[in-house]
Amino acid sequence: MAQPLISIIIPTLNERENLKELLAGLPRDPKVEVMVADGGSTDGTPEVAARFPRVQVLSCARGRGRQMNAGAL
Repeated sequence: MAQPLISIIIPTLNERENLKELLAGLPRDPKVEVMVADGGSTDGTPEVAARFPRVQVLSCARGRGRQMNAGAL
């Protein structure tokens, strides 16, 4: 598999209601990787994200900057 050229990092916190529609609308291109950096959701956000193939789910500390950094590593 080719290395992705574009990374989409989505910081989340209790976004279960919005995440399904967002992830369904993202490109399904092998050159694009999608990461959901969850900051400790309690509403099932990581479980929703994990249902999408090719979406990586990261658990990290809360805070948009911390979540973006965790996805960039």
